[in-house]
Amino acid sequence: MFETILSVVCLLLALTGLAWLIRWAAMRLMVPQARGRRVLLVFLDGDDAEMDLRAALECTRWAERCCPMVLAVDCGIGGRTLQVCHKMCTEYGNILLVPADRLSDLAAHTPWRHREEE
Repeated sequence: MFETILSVVCLLLALTGLAWLIRWAAMRLMVPQARGRRVLLVFLDGDDAEMDLRAALECTRWAERCCPMVLAVDCGIGGRTLQVCHKMCTEYGNILLVPADRLSDLAAHTPWRHREEE
């Protein structure tokens, strides 16, 4: 009985690992590298701004070849949430936090391209 349960658990773990390996290979082979042309645009407002930014960061971790940079637009966050978002920007390095009124200026100058060329 114990051997059967152990075999089933090992089989489930092996299938999970195989599924992850297939997903990784598919992402690696089929998705072109971004080379600074794509960003994940996230609009932050309210108390959920930190969670939204963390979710966007997690998306870039899983699909970094698709979208290596997060552009977080401040649409009215303030206080402690703004401090946490600034701290995340300096800590992770692939997040750029800009006020909403500077978004059009930013689109014209694309600062994330300069980072990849260096």
